Amino acid sequence: QNIELQSLATPLLAPMIEEGFFNKNISKAVIQEYLSNPILADIQALILACTHYPLIKEEIADFYQHKVEILDSSLLVANYLKQKLTELNLLQVETRKNTILKFYISDYTQSFEQTAQFFFGRNITLEHYPLWE
Repeated sequence: QNIELQSLATPLLAPMIEEGFFNKNISKAVIQEYLSNPILADIQALILACTHYPLIKEEIADFYQHKVEILDSSLLVANYLKQKLTELNLLQVETRKNTILKFYISDYTQSFEQTAQFFFGRNITLEHYPLWE
């Protein structure tokens, strides 16, 4: 079977999400602008190839009226990581509510921290990686 891949740069999506403008009229307009590009006409599947995009996955599915398969790369990476941690006997199945979640990030914004806290439903710690002095 022949598979034809198309690529489309969407430079406004990640900053839009980081600033908290998802699930709003602004995000719907930006998503519509990008996904209306003729290069994506008649696609059967769309790969979400950015760590931010799962937060707008439903908006993207709505744009395509749930007729296009949305492939979430974050789920693929998470499942692979779970498999590797299991193989190495390092997987911790349960977490305690008071466990501190620590994330390493390449760039800090307050809105990203708020979005991450919203996503996980509790306070988290963000730390630059690599550690800059």
